[in-house]
Amino acid sequence: MLQHIVTPDVFRNGIIKYLHKHQFSTASSDDLWNALQAALDESDISHNSYKLKEVMDSWLKQRHYPVVRVNRNWDTGEITLTQEHFRSKNASERVDSDKWWIPLTFATQTNPDFSNTLPTYWLRPQDKNITIEGIDPNDWIIVNVQQIGYFRVNYDDSSWKKIANYLNSDNYTKIHVLNRASIIDDAYHFLITHQLDINIFLELANYLSQEIDLVALYPMFNILEFTQGFYNFPETDYYKVNIKIVL
Repeated sequence: MLQHIVTPDVFRNGIIKYLHKHQFSTASSDDLWNALQAALDESDISHNSYKLKEVMDSWLKQRHYPVVRVNRNWDTGEITLTQEHFRSKNASERVDSDKWWIPLTFATQTNPDFSNTLPTYWLRPQDKNITIEGIDPNDWIIVNVQQIGYFRVNYDDSSWKKIANYLNSDNYTKIHVLNRASIIDDAYHFLITHQLDINIFLELANYLSQEIDLVALYPMFNILEFTQGFYNFPETDYYKVNIKIVL
């Protein structure tokens, strides 16, 4: 994630600075952040809104990981992004109030650029939400290009369905393989935590019948292994019938 935030060149220059300065001495994590910050300050990468230590401390010094929720206002075209802690299946587990510095990247159906992993926006701990405008309402939007950030993404139902429709078309490979994999993995985890309807998950998984890349198939292999212990229960008949279609 860090390499994508600052670009590979800046990351490499920062590591060189760090190693040169501390090759004969002990060092702390702050020394690493200072070296990377110095390399970033020397670059032409826009970074006035954040300091690397502050960003990385939010990821390294608290539990769990975030979910970014993506909700579209289909009347105004605005897309609102918020963050929250990922909820496990254990509903009684304590949820911390801390939040993260989340680097946001996205691609759309009109502009399916999955190569640029430099953050377009930041969702900061103090932000209630951020808003993206100007996206064609007919487009899908996929957040977290190449899954550079360590977080899950949950969309509103209509957005999930737009993604599912596109995945089930002949153009599905225009979505990066890492995002195809993360879409299935995220959707399943939202399904088992009662945050996603099973029919939407099955619409997404249906595309796998035409998938040929092992990276994108791997999450489904894990899902099948995890769920095999439930196949003898009649409540899973609907799920089994639809999964057989995928296979």
